[in-house]
Amino acid sequence: MNVTELFQLAQWITTEIENKQIPQKYQSLINIIDENIRQNRLPNIPKKPFAQERETLLNALKEVPLNQLTDEQLNFLDKLKIKSNLGVAGAEKIEDIFYKNVVDEQTILNRTRDALNQLNAGIQQSNQLEGILAHCITPEKYELEDKVIMRVNFSGNVGIYNVKDLKDWSEKWYNISYGITTANECSAESVEIIGTTKGSIIIEFAVAGSILTSFKLVISNVLKLIKEVYELKILIEKFKNWKIKNSHMEVAYEKLSKDYEDTYAKAKDDGIEKIVNDESTRLHLSPEACQGDKIIALRKSIGTILDFVEKGGEVDFFNPAGKAESGDEQQKKLSREFAEIRELENQIKQIGHDSKDES
Repeated sequence: MNVTELFQLAQWITTEIENKQIPQKYQSLINIIDENIRQNRLPNIPKKPFAQERETLLNALKEVPLNQLTDEQLNFLDKLKIKSNLGVAGAEKIEDIFYKNVVDEQTILNRTRDALNQLNAGIQQSNQLEGILAHCITPEKYELEDKVIMRVNFSGNVGIYNVKDLKDWSEKWYNISYGITTANECSAESVEIIGTTKGSIIIEFAVAGSILTSFKLVISNVLKLIKEVYELKILIEKFKNWKIKNSHMEVAYEKLSKDYEDTYAKAKDDGIEKIVNDESTRLHLSPEACQGDKIIALRKSIGTILDFVEKGGEVDFFNPAGKAESGDEQQKKLSREFAEIRELENQIKQIGHDSKDES
């Protein structure tokens, strides 16, 4: 991870953790539990409810957009002992403390306080780094009019490690951009490259107007499709762990796996076709209007986006001017959808790992 990425991570921690007051939400919950424990020594003093504070914390943790970070930034966040107390993992940790392994109030208090102490210690280290790096880093400036940045993260199995990878994914992203822009009566050149970062390579594109809307809608629908097939994959993997070791169950599992592969391929094909039809309808494209070539290009674009996301790539959007956008809620929705997909991927990997441990 380079110095710029480290500085951006420190700024992200300030924006997404400190400014969103996540430590304070932890502390509010801790204060009530601590007060209830002290009041246990006093007769006839009712305990204060803390369900609202707990739900507020859980919701805030789940909203943290960890998917905005590169792999290297996530690894560093883990070293700061911040990552395990944020996002879905942080929420599950709190749920485990309060619901799954409940011992007594004191234990709940101690474990919640430990999580907050880890978080605060990591934030303190991050603030120190930010203070040092602020004197060394020149902030990026974007000179764009009425455009939004589309940040494409080449992580996971779409990492770019050599010039061949660069050539292959450049061609694929040309096809993606060509399909979307052509469907919107624009040229592929309408999607401008304005910057790159190192690490898990991120390329920043400037997009505007109807092109931006198409990208967001297509990516959101692709994420929904992937979620559906991943949830089916999780069921298959769980069945693999549950199956009794005998020939009849082995045959049943093999048939189920084969059925899944067939269903998975068909679900993807049908899903892509539905997205193409929906977007074509929205943009008033039809073969009868001599627009069949645009629909073909759009279909190729959507199929390539699906492949990109399935292999670990991610896309997000932000306004460099920092102005409120009507699409901000849609971007938050995309961030949640990417987080859900990555969580499903982790579940699949964990189930497979558990299966290997048992064999």
